[in-house]
Amino acid sequence: IYPSLITKDTYVGSSKSPITTIPPIIRKRNVVIKEQKAKFDSLNVEFYVIDNKIIDNDRISLNYNGDWIIENVKITDKPVRFRLKLNESGKNYLLLYTDDMGRNPPTTIGISYYYKNKKQLITLTSNQGENQLLELSVE
Repeated sequence: IYPSLITKDTYVGSSKSPITTIPPIIRKRNVVIKEQKAKFDSLNVEFYVIDNKIIDNDRISLNYNGDWIIENVKITDKPVRFRLKLNESGKNYLLLYTDDMGRNPPTTIGISYYYKNKKQLITLTSNQGENQLLELSVE
C-alpha cells in the first residue's frame, strides 16, 4: 500500500495538538521568537516563500508545530507554495531552519499570506546558530 500523495489543494495539519510550549532549541540551534506575529481569519492558510534579499542559493527547511513540512529546499525569487491547517487551540508556529546560507549569509526569507483579503509579508532570518520562529494566531 502506497501512502497518499499530497495534492496541490491539500492543507497540511499538525501531528501535535495542542501545542502548549515553544521549544527553546531545535536541531541543536537556539530558537529566536520573532516579535511580530502572523494573524489569520481562517484555520486554512496558504503561504508563499521567497528568498527575500539576494538570490544566493539559500537552502531552507520549515518546521510547523514540530513537523518538518519543507526540507532542504533551494529558495529563489519564484515562490514556494504550501498550505497549513492551523490548530484551533494552543499555539501554532512556523520555524525557519537554514540548511545552507548560500553566498551571502544570513538566510532571509519572505513569507506572504492573506489576512482580511490583504496580502501580508513577514521576513524571517536564520543562520548556523539560530532558528527564527513565527507565531501564528487565528483571530
